[in-house]
Amino acid sequence: MKTIELKKFAHGPGWQYRIRTGYSAFAGQAWHNANTIDEIRKSYPDLLFEYFAPDDRTRITHLNVKMNQHGIISAMENFNTNKVRAWELSELWPEEERYQFIRKSMNDLPEEIDTADKALTYAKAWNSSATIDEYNEEAKNRVKTELTMRMGPNIEIEITE
Repeated sequence: MKTIELKKFAHGPGWQYRIRTGYSAFAGQAWHNANTIDEIRKSYPDLLFEYFAPDDRTRITHLNVKMNQHGIISAMENFNTNKVRAWELSELWPEEERYQFIRKSMNDLPEEIDTADKALTYAKAWNSSATIDEYNEEAKNRVKTELTMRMGPNIEIEITE
């Protein structure tokens, strides 16, 4: 669940793009050289966009964060252009720390499982919902803490899955 940042806009620089109501992130690969929204639509026809005029730039003090099962976090935020930004969970909670967190929760985790993603898959396969719930809660807390530090103390952060 990477996000796309547009450098140039098909309808001129005074227009911005945002995701339709109800979506706070969109799937796709990082795209740094997109010239028009039409190019993106050809490659990613399922993406939903809408346009809004420059006067719709109200200050947003709310950061809506979505996290997927692969640890990719995307957030709607306001930098005066309402960009969507993405972080890897590993940027906010390093892989080794995540792995150690899961290993502490699961005493029976086999030694050959050596990454956080593999450990989570194993936990799901063995119906270890307590471990998964603890992991998700810890991930949310760490994401909230890190993003608050990066974005400033006056922003409200809501995390959904």
